[in-house]
Amino acid sequence: MNKYLFLVGGSVLIVVCYLFPKSVQATPTEIIIEAAPKERREVNRPGQTTVIRPTEETRFDTDSHLKSDPSLSMSNSGRSSGFSLPLFRGQDARASHVFINDLELQDPFSGLPMLDDIDLRAFGVMTIHKGFAPWNLPIIDPGGVIQFTMRRPASRLEGGTAYGDVQGANGWLKAAKVGDDLSENLDASLYLRHRSATGNYKYYSDNNTVLNASDDVIKRRKNNDRSGQQALANLSWMSESIDAQGIVWSQASDQGIPVSQASGDGRARIKAGTGIMTSSLLYHVTEDQSLEVDVGRFSGSRVFSDPAQDIGHATKRKLASESTRARISFTSTGPNLKWLILAEKQEAKTKLTSSYDQDLYAPSATSEKMYAGANYKLSETQSLEIKSNVERSEATAQSALGGQQLHSVVKPTVGSSIGWSLALDDLFLYAQGGRSTRVPSLLERIGNGAEIDGSRDLKNEQSRALEVGSRVVAKWFDSAPATFSLALWARDNESVIQITKVSATRWRAQNGGEHSYRGVETRMDIGPVDVGVEGAVSWIRAELGKTHLLVPRVPLWQAASGVRWRMFEVATLRTMSRFVGRMYDDASNTRELGWTLVHDLSADYSDGNSRWKLGVTCLNVTNVMSNIVRDRVTGQGDGKKSYSGYSDEPMPGRSWAASASARL
Repeated sequence: MNKYLFLVGGSVLIVVCYLFPKSVQATPTEIIIEAAPKERREVNRPGQTTVIRPTEETRFDTDSHLKSDPSLSMSNSGRSSGFSLPLFRGQDARASHVFINDLELQDPFSGLPMLDDIDLRAFGVMTIHKGFAPWNLPIIDPGGVIQFTMRRPASRLEGGTAYGDVQGANGWLKAAKVGDDLSENLDASLYLRHRSATGNYKYYSDNNTVLNASDDVIKRRKNNDRSGQQALANLSWMSESIDAQGIVWSQASDQGIPVSQASGDGRARIKAGTGIMTSSLLYHVTEDQSLEVDVGRFSGSRVFSDPAQDIGHATKRKLASESTRARISFTSTGPNLKWLILAEKQEAKTKLTSSYDQDLYAPSATSEKMYAGANYKLSETQSLEIKSNVERSEATAQSALGGQQLHSVVKPTVGSSIGWSLALDDLFLYAQGGRSTRVPSLLERIGNGAEIDGSRDLKNEQSRALEVGSRVVAKWFDSAPATFSLALWARDNESVIQITKVSATRWRAQNGGEHSYRGVETRMDIGPVDVGVEGAVSWIRAELGKTHLLVPRVPLWQAASGVRWRMFEVATLRTMSRFVGRMYDDASNTRELGWTLVHDLSADYSDGNSRWKLGVTCLNVTNVMSNIVRDRVTGQGDGKKSYSGYSDEPMPGRSWAASASARL
């Protein structure tokens, strides 16, 4: 019944929008900010969206772009391969969403984004959404979205290699045929890559005595090697009335679990694999209306092993997850009104096995979602954006004997948001607000059949968010425009789901208290594209409930700044500095971590036709390896601990990498 009410409500919304007819011109979806680098574009919508299309050799590292936004907390810069998921505005990783095209990468069991390794070079375009995503992306949660989309390739064969003392060796090859070269309407591309690294870098160790610096030493990571392979195939066919696309993406990795403790032989390992197949068929009903059907399949596995049984209660554990999603949507993109109605069903299955007692635990879930989004031109300069969805979920779990252990049905959840924007020549204003719901994951509802018990009576997490902001372009000089932006945002989470310890060996997901997030962000870009300065500052106050205690490892202040210099149309020099302010290392706010300041340098060179490119990067130039720890309760002196991100994994000191690529 709720589904039909939702459809009727969405239809009424669209009809109401049509009651205000206006003859206006559509504002461009994407606008170029001349004061910003060519690789970055800002999208004109109620919110903050950045589209990144790198071309220089050192800019295909995803982290290099994330570092320039201080409202994104970095987990670490020492991974030997792949992409490190950031936290948007200090919030839990479960609030982040990652998409490949329109398929979300999410582990069906834990609910966390699945990101072992994503290569920006393979896809070509990365879009970052902060706040509520645009009307045509069916996500209500304002926790943040990173979307990798296929960039139409040119008909060419390309290859490259890279090596770094931390990142290891990397080789890649990309082949593409488009248009008339293959068939009149057919595009095809294939991307292959291999990486391998020892991960043997130095780090600062406090020997588990944080407030006692007398026994601190510089160590090397143990069992930190990593290898990975990735393959991406894309096939698309376009005609006047039909567009079809198929994507297959596969990733596999084998890595050791790093050891930073004073004791332990460090033989634990993780083998991971991820596979994605997605296909879509879009029919153009009219010039501005289309009907699309797409099907996607996700499969992933994680194998944890340790002969010394340093992790869990078994020498080997395996988690295998798979999910299938079917979606049908109708989109209209008229000059005054753009809207989307979508229905989706997803089925997920997981299996957990252990070498300890050969147990088998098989949770599964089915979810259904209906979504409507619209963007309406109120006038030549103003737009209104509205989003709404309803979702229902059901989960079960079976033992090795096939008997049902637990059945969980989540009541239908509703989310909605509304945004307004004003776009003038040199001024852009926006405001947005809404409510969203996070349904408990399978792990939280069903447990894992071992240490984590199922929680039948879990409530959905509730979230309220509000954001206002502006962007101003100052044309002081024709050759040196300046862009300034400001955003103020707030988010309150209720019935927060946390996995807490209930006995010596048992854990259970429970609804906790309230979390409160408040933030201010500013950004500037000054100077033309070839020579310029960029800078950004972020203030985030993340509180645990009503205790006024701050969320651990979320700093109040962060800042980033960079300088770019394009020389003789063939070389580019860049600097990037990132400041992380003081924060707390524990939930009781007893141990305070001091601030850090890290600098990165990069240089790129290419011939006049960009047939070949060279890139060199030096990370953490000043070799920052530790920061100060203060005991705010006893005041008995200071200690030190390793410089690290929110994951608390020690980061390496100074490191370098060099890369080269060419059209073959």
